[in-house]
Amino acid sequence: MISGIIFDLDGTLIDSLGFWDIVPEKYLQTVGIKADKDLARQIDSFSLKESAAFFIEKFKLKLSVSQVLDGINQTIEKFYKEEVQLKPGAKEFAVLLAEKHIKIAVATSSPAHLAEAALKRLLPVEFDCIVSCNDCAQGKDESAEVYEKALAKMELSKENVWVFEDALFALETAKKAGFHVCAVEEAAYQHEAEKIKKVADYYVHSLIDFSAKLGEQK
Repeated sequence: MISGIIFDLDGTLIDSLGFWDIVPEKYLQTVGIKADKDLARQIDSFSLKESAAFFIEKFKLKLSVSQVLDGINQTIEKFYKEEVQLKPGAKEFAVLLAEKHIKIAVATSSPAHLAEAALKRLLPVEFDCIVSCNDCAQGKDESAEVYEKALAKMELSKENVWVFEDALFALETAKKAGFHVCAVEEAAYQHEAEKIKKVADYYVHSLIDFSAKLGEQK
């Protein structure tokens, strides 16, 4: 019996993982600069603050670090509020869950307000709660806190709740915490596909593939 589902956001419900590789390029376009082709590689290990300082030095920007950070954050917000699209099957699956009165939540590493803005625009159903790792002591790679917080807000028993994720580390964390886990295929993690399939209780190429299993539930 499935009473609730806790969804990851990026790469599971929305097609956003590729965007993070082009955030620097998108931001620099707003200040009239064409980015180097390998810019993402140059700043791969940088924090946002370090990236801002790097842009100022490299491109001789007459801006402060805080101004560049504001610009980067505005670029990210615009993407979530206006541009990002759903992963295949996400809308159909969400509608099916609503019809079956199954509670749904989001546990994301992204800021909660961005998740809410994207989902309100893209889906015709409401989520019972959205919980961000920003409001937790640790991320999904270290702790299941974000899932546990979502579960508490849903007021359901863990044995009746599934966690849907795309990343191996997140699936492992949720599984160790006692959740049933469904892995949703994501191109960014295809190199770990075999490991993901071993960890997951269920593996789908798109969210609509889980509908048949759900259809068995009366």
